[in-house]
Amino acid sequence: MQDATVLLELLDQNSFDNALSLVLFQALDDYVDNNATESPFRVIVNSRVEQLTDLSSSNTSHNYDYLFTSSQYKGLLFSDHQPDVLCDLCKTIELIGYKHFGSILDLWARYECYRITGKACLERTKMGLCRDDNAYSGLIIDDISSQTSPVFSPFHDKPMSLAQAVVLSNLALFVIEQKWYEMLLSIDLSSKGQHFVLFFNQEGRHPLLVSSALVQDSHKLEHWLSLTPFFQHSGWQLIANQKACQLIADTGVIPSLPLHGASDLKQFDELCWPNLIEPEKVVEILRLTTAGRPTERMYILYLVQKRIAETFSSQGYKMILTIIDQPWLLLFYQGLSEGAYIHIAKMKINNSNNHTYRGAWLVEEFARQSLKHDFQSYKSIVAQQKQLKVV
Repeated sequence: MQDATVLLELLDQNSFDNALSLVLFQALDDYVDNNATESPFRVIVNSRVEQLTDLSSSNTSHNYDYLFTSSQYKGLLFSDHQPDVLCDLCKTIELIGYKHFGSILDLWARYECYRITGKACLERTKMGLCRDDNAYSGLIIDDISSQTSPVFSPFHDKPMSLAQAVVLSNLALFVIEQKWYEMLLSIDLSSKGQHFVLFFNQEGRHPLLVSSALVQDSHKLEHWLSLTPFFQHSGWQLIANQKACQLIADTGVIPSLPLHGASDLKQFDELCWPNLIEPEKVVEILRLTTAGRPTERMYILYLVQKRIAETFSSQGYKMILTIIDQPWLLLFYQGLSEGAYIHIAKMKINNSNNHTYRGAWLVEEFARQSLKHDFQSYKSIVAQQKQLKVV
């Protein structure tokens, strides 16, 4: 088979450049189009995760970045004593990923980018962003897959559909930069459904997507990332105290329940979210992207929170659930007065120095407080809280 021959030749290369990456991606395209009933990447990753879980139940509490750089994984990849769970072609793809990209996961991410751009690597374009809040427009779109007007992405020099731009931003920021590889298994969620988007309006050009966020309403509890096993297991410390539970109850979206009596996070979730009185007023917001240089990202982060709060408050939403490890966001929340944001649980993922928090915006109060701030006062709050070193 020609695809297999090309892949074996690529595996034998001592070094890898963009030209060889392009040859690899084209060979993968040919294989997927002509032979595969399921993505070879999905097959490889799911098979290895199952093997690693069988080797140690503790692996269920580790993320993919940890698992696919662990000694146990390398043992599966190179051992002659482990059972073969992959076909020869998938094994070759996996070895190419390990040898030339650092892991099969990074190869998968870059292949998904190629499928959108047709190029071997991402290109960060010069965006020329300004710090005038009025130059940006934010809105909720019920289904981004239905949007046909072209937009620009910070990661490509040609216009594309909004869905493509959102997926590309997710791949670049979360998967490649932050190594949140689990997203690859559900990257299709970033190409459809309800999203909040923030555009930089450019005179005479298509708008530039500078931020996006996936919105999941409570009619899709089974899809909430907050309620997946990884974000509920015993490694998470429930920190929602009695006051926080009362603030949740005060929104009116749940009945009066003894939430503060929950023994762990999973019990808390079982008491709370399936019993919503006004489910239409609660959403989970995830995959919040920003674009640009570090200073530009800080500004976009400030502005998109403000626009989300303003938009969702005006539409009557009461609570927004979040999963956050971004220090700037956490420091800003820490500087707000009581009643705007609450922590629900925290965990240091893979023994990180920083906690990841499951939390909630109490939308009306969050909007009231955040709308009072411009970028300068936002930065001042963050700087003041950073000196306190509480987060």
